[in-house]
Amino acid sequence: MLRDGLDSERSASILFIVRSEITSDVLLMTKPHPEILPGTKDQRVFIGGQYDFMPTLRELARFVHEISSEEKELIPIIPYDFMKSGIPETQTMEWDLSILANCRYAIFDLSDLGAQLVEMQEADPKYTDSLIVYPVRERRNEPERGRRTVLSFGLPHFGYRTFNELKGIVGRFLMDEASMLGKDYTPGIIYDPTLDRETRRARVLLATGREDTAEDVLKKLVRNDIYRRAIEPWLQLALVGHYRENDGLTKDAINKATEIAQGDPHAEAEIAYCQGSINFLKNKLEDANSRLENANRLNPGVGRFLERLGYVNWLLKDRQAAIENTENALKDESIPDPLVTLNAINNLAYFYCEEARASSDVSLIYEAYELSTYLPDYHQVFRRKRASWLDTRGVAAVRMGKYLADQPHERSKACKALDIARAVLQEAKALAPSTSMPKSTGERC
Repeated sequence: MLRDGLDSERSASILFIVRSEITSDVLLMTKPHPEILPGTKDQRVFIGGQYDFMPTLRELARFVHEISSEEKELIPIIPYDFMKSGIPETQTMEWDLSILANCRYAIFDLSDLGAQLVEMQEADPKYTDSLIVYPVRERRNEPERGRRTVLSFGLPHFGYRTFNELKGIVGRFLMDEASMLGKDYTPGIIYDPTLDRETRRARVLLATGREDTAEDVLKKLVRNDIYRRAIEPWLQLALVGHYRENDGLTKDAINKATEIAQGDPHAEAEIAYCQGSINFLKNKLEDANSRLENANRLNPGVGRFLERLGYVNWLLKDRQAAIENTENALKDESIPDPLVTLNAINNLAYFYCEEARASSDVSLIYEAYELSTYLPDYHQVFRRKRASWLDTRGVAAVRMGKYLADQPHERSKACKALDIARAVLQEAKALAPSTSMPKSTGERC
């Protein structure tokens, strides 16, 4: 069911936030006591961070509101908002930790180091799913500073370069089911909050086998005059048609999107990308390749298009095109979904490993080893149930270890690489017991 506005509880929460910015008198009147938290523990998302960076914390809270849905309601909790006048300053940390213990999820922003370090230390993984986020200058999974501090907590962590990227990270982290999504149609950045929320909701429903509900959500969306001319819900409906084996629904949805997109090359590219994705799911690889190439021609350089195209290239045994397109996918700075980026990283590292084996190009071994460095961390962030990212890191570490073992004076580095491979592939094997580990990981240094 579409919501034209926020429900009363959310409206009150937003109103409180707005009021709290006005005057200290209003602030004292409106701040609730930390013992009175909205919602249930499973709905609460603790937002921790340095309060001098309150705009970032407010953006995180807004993302949580926008991601919340009827199937999974989420309520952001910034401790600052629940510190009532009269609580001694010496007790604020105690109250912070009490609030944290009553939240199912916790997101800690490390734009700067502060009291959140204590909160991170106290976050019990048995009761709270935690994520550390921090701004970075380039695509990598380590902060520019405080690296040792972040890694010492052993919590999932992820860098972001833009708020759109941060929203994608938060969405994937909070929607457990979203990590199960396969190769689907991934829309671009959607700036309308309702359209964005309902499209994400439909994708999660689709990923968890609730095609009927996903179809209902999308049809209600397009019955709304505001969204009838948006192509995203129609393209999601086309995908629902595929999973429901309803070719009529897929055809009608594509036709409607085509009518809306006429004369707009970027919108036409989205349709070609969706058609290519459906062809891919049907294992019609030649058709998928043609559609995806057309998407890239209409709107060149879009990482979502190129990641999928590169993978299809590889399956069609066009290795050079696969590597080139996947490299170009990672040059796109505006990919809205972190899993698209990570799939591209994973694929490219694997492609380099295979090419290194075929060509004996040592530089590719180094490229694959470096590129795959953070895949196990990403695996942890998104609670992946598939072992592919771990497998890729393991294979890259095996290749590096075997190469270094043949080099003079590199035995210690070879041992380190093989130890990494052994640990990662053991974890992968636990997820997929039928996976056979490379024999080289059994060697002892």
